[in-house]
Amino acid sequence: MLVASRESSILRMKGETLKSNEVLQHATSKYIRHDERLRLPFEDRRYNAQAGKLIQPRAENLIFIDDLEKAQRELDGWSPINDASPSSIEKTVQVSINLTLGRLSKIQGHFERALSQLTPMFKRIEAEDIDRGGWRRVLLASIGEVYCELGRPADAQSILISELDCLKLTKSRNMSSGLRLQLVLAESYLRDSSYDSSREVANTVRRVLERSKEHNSITRRFSICVHGQY
Repeated sequence: MLVASRESSILRMKGETLKSNEVLQHATSKYIRHDERLRLPFEDRRYNAQAGKLIQPRAENLIFIDDLEKAQRELDGWSPINDASPSSIEKTVQVSINLTLGRLSKIQGHFERALSQLTPMFKRIEAEDIDRGGWRRVLLASIGEVYCELGRPADAQSILISELDCLKLTKSRNMSSGLRLQLVLAESYLRDSSYDSSREVANTVRRVLERSKEHNSITRRFSICVHGQY
C-alpha cells in the first residue's frame, strides 16, 4: 500500500490523474478480494490505517477533477477503530485525512469549518510529536491560507513568520514546504495592504525558483503563482 500511495502521489503531481487512480484501484483490489469491508473500520488497526492511506490519495484525485461530493464521502468513510484511543499509525493517517478535509472545505468556501478541521490536527502534532517536520509545515500553510480568506492576515503572519525564522536557522527555508509558507506570507501582506513586504517576500521566492535546477511540478506551480501575482 505504501508503494502504491507514493506512486499515486508522484503521478498526481505530474498531472497524470488517470494513471494515479489506476495505481490506487489496483492496490485496493488486492485487499477487496480478502475483505469486502475495505470501506469499513477493521479489527486490525494497522490494516485500517493502510486502508486510510489509500482513501486519502483517492480523495485527492477526486478533488483534482472537481468531484468534491465523492471526495467528501471517501474521506468521511474512514475513522480510527477507537476514536478515543487511535494507534500511532492511525493518528498519522487521521492527520492526513483531516488535512484533506480542511482543504476540501476551503475549496468549497467553508473557511470556518476548514479552520475547525485543521487547527485540532496542528495542536495534536504539537502535543504528540507526530511527524512534526512535514505535516507541521503543510498544516501551517493551509491554516495561514484560511486565515487570509477569513480576513485575518495578522493571525496568518503570527504563525508563519516564527516558523520561517526556525527554517532559516536550519537552512531549509527554501525547500518546497518553506517556499509555500513564504507565498502564503506574501498573500497575507497583500491582504493587509503591506504591498512592499509582500513584493519583497515574493521576489525572494522568485529568485530561489530562477536558481533552481529542479524544474518539477512543484517549482512550476510556485513559478506560476509568483509570476502571476507580481
